[in-house]
Amino acid sequence: MKKGIAFLALFFLTACIGTSLPTTFYTLRSEKPAHIYQEKLTIGIEPVKVPAFLDKPQIVTRQKDGIQLKFSETNRWSEPLSSLLQRTLTEDIAQALPKAEVKSKISARERFEYIVLVEISDMTGIFNEKMTLNAWFSILNQAGAVLIRRKVLLSKDLEDTYNHLVLTQSQLIGQLADHIAQQISLLQKEKK
Repeated sequence: MKKGIAFLALFFLTACIGTSLPTTFYTLRSEKPAHIYQEKLTIGIEPVKVPAFLDKPQIVTRQKDGIQLKFSETNRWSEPLSSLLQRTLTEDIAQALPKAEVKSKISARERFEYIVLVEISDMTGIFNEKMTLNAWFSILNQAGAVLIRRKVLLSKDLEDTYNHLVLTQSQLIGQLADHIAQQISLLQKEKK
């Protein structure tokens, strides 16, 4: 009897091992075409701060009640979300300010006319409802003094696939980049 139970347990265990779903990896993308900078304006984008619940390889969604989170084991980010957001914002801001040199800030020794800090509070969606991006951004001068600090709340309709979720997040990051670029443009106009 014990041998039969052990055999059945081993059978079910091996059956479960062979049926795992394939994992899909996602990356954000810039929503604008590339440009070459033409002026001396330099902008450094700091690594993006994300809350611990988003700082995971799994893509996070909210349930219909708005308070329960779902971490997908089969739909994951291709790299740490903070790095992915920094690179995507850098590309999007560079597209919005084609005459500026915009790059990810990787060293404290790098000097930029403006430094951009972004803190994401929320970047989750509810399938078949909406995707939300809630963030603060700050623009600092070379000396590290805060010139502008703004809160941005963006949302967009969301369908029911992870592919659409990531495309929607890319679009919202592009909108955030536009807000930041607009403020940098205003700062530049004030200097003239």
